[in-house]
Amino acid sequence: MNILVLHGSPHNAGEKLRRVVYYEFRTAHVEEAIGPHVPAYIPLKQRVLRACIERRKQAPYAAGEEPFHYNPPAPWDTVEQGMEGEPPTYRYAHGDYWRA
Repeated sequence: MNILVLHGSPHNAGEKLRRVVYYEFRTAHVEEAIGPHVPAYIPLKQRVLRACIERRKQAPYAAGEEPFHYNPPAPWDTVEQGMEGEPPTYRYAHGDYWRA
């Protein structure tokens, strides 16, 4: 299965170690059709992705860069009611949304 990754960290020029968080996501139409998660997982992960993009826009180290433009195709191009703004969590356990 093809998993996409957004990587937004600048080159590490220092000697200190840093933590890089890789946020994986699958295209919504593939997730809906074959999973591995149930379709209810899609708007949850979209909300997290949108919030992460917004947080990066506000980060001082990202000043001057062109933000990632998230533009999913219909029907995933609209935000469901109740899925606006900051998510209650940034971690959704895969097992809670795995297809049987």
